[in-house]
Amino acid sequence: MNKSIDKQRKHFSERAFIKDWIMLLESMLQMEAWLKLPEILVFKVQCFEIKVRELMALENVIGKQSTGTGFRTFHFYAAVYLSDDSLYFGVPNHVNSSSNEMHHKPDKTAAL
Repeated sequence: MNKSIDKQRKHFSERAFIKDWIMLLESMLQMEAWLKLPEILVFKVQCFEIKVRELMALENVIGKQSTGTGFRTFHFYAAVYLSDDSLYFGVPNHVNSSSNEMHHKPDKTAAL
């Protein structure tokens, strides 16, 4: 039990660091709630392109990873295209890719 507490103190020893993580988490939850809206003004979607880049920069600074690939993954950078996709296909709430994802299951099973 004490080992767990020591690790938490090691990683979250400074109060400002904890506040940064809380701000990042709140920002991501706000973005998720915004993306689930049934309709969004075009002007707001255009502004979102800048905001998502700011959020990604914030995530890079606060959640900096010293091992592995860090944030250099497709899923991380795919957020940049959310505003374009929203302008072309509508709000994310109305887009569903699950049927296309089902086509990959046999290939994934065969690859295993």
